[in-house]
Amino acid sequence: MSIKTIGIVGAGVMGGELAFVATQAGLQVILKDVDQQFLDAGLTRCRQVYEFKVKRRRMSAEDMDAKLAMVRPTLDYALFGDVDLVIEAVPEKLAIKQSVFAELDKACPEHTVLASNTSALSIAAIGEKTARRDRVAGLHFFNPASMMPLVEVIRAEQTSEAAADIVRAAAESMGKTPVVCRDSAGFIVNRLLCAAMIEAMRCEAEGLADRRDIDSFLVKPEGGMPVGLFRMADQLGLALLAEVMGILHSAFGARFAVPEKITRRVAAGHLGVGAGKGFYDYNDAAGMKPTGSVDNRELIVARVLTAVVAEAKRMAGEGVASAADVDLAMRNGALFKNPPFAYIQETGEEIMNARLVEFADKYGGMFII
Repeated sequence: MSIKTIGIVGAGVMGGELAFVATQAGLQVILKDVDQQFLDAGLTRCRQVYEFKVKRRRMSAEDMDAKLAMVRPTLDYALFGDVDLVIEAVPEKLAIKQSVFAELDKACPEHTVLASNTSALSIAAIGEKTARRDRVAGLHFFNPASMMPLVEVIRAEQTSEAAADIVRAAAESMGKTPVVCRDSAGFIVNRLLCAAMIEAMRCEAEGLADRRDIDSFLVKPEGGMPVGLFRMADQLGLALLAEVMGILHSAFGARFAVPEKITRRVAAGHLGVGAGKGFYDYNDAAGMKPTGSVDNRELIVARVLTAVVAEAKRMAGEGVASAADVDLAMRNGALFKNPPFAYIQETGEEIMNARLVEFADKYGGMFII
């Protein structure tokens, strides 16, 4: 099926990013929200990304205006009778998403594929309220969608092969790298990132190092991460992170229990970068710098990366995704230079298996398979 027009439900910053990605690929966009202020925020974000391209002389102002004219904002579903694909990007609450999908099922033509941008919720559960469960899939873009190359294409048990192919082709047409995975809590990237974050927090709780130093260790070549995990948590937002970990906890048990370090900060309103304070105080630049200590550096890096390996091995064993696709997802969605299965090969499988046994015996947690 040739996709010419897509609907985006849920504007705001992510909706605006998605509108940019789609219009840049030549697709007509219908951008919907229930509130004009969110619709305006989405249109503003789309314009901001295009203006950056104009400023960098990557396109002309006339071309930018032509692209922006391809976005039709709306507060209702009247324009959805002509869409081929819808991407839902409303808040990460199952009941809200189910309600939106029920509305879309009535508003859209029979051939339309409905895709959710959820970061962790079950695609099957989101599509429960529709009469087209075979044409419901996940299409999880990473923030900012204008820059991040990965898209997780999630196929529920009911999702037809044809619908999965349409969604994957749409992602490719938008210049993205799609990785297909089974419908499973957290999919690939967020499940493995949460495993890494929980282990980093355990290392701090055990007094192995200050969080500033842990973050510093993890961005060095040995860790190979684009940003330290405490900083990454602040960037993602601690309220959202707590929600995702809660979903993982329900699906996989105690190893994903939300750390008290997160719940305490959420309760206090220390939600991350946007709030000015999370794991770090963003009004205290000096207090964010590493102490310079290298105590336990090798152990901390080994523990965090091995926690990711343990979860990745479970994931592959469950048939969520192949080892190759797990590594592709972590390279392109989390920007890991040491994705888990490549890390196994680099370390040596025998050494890694021995380490898993040793760490499970000493520390438990993520290492118990």
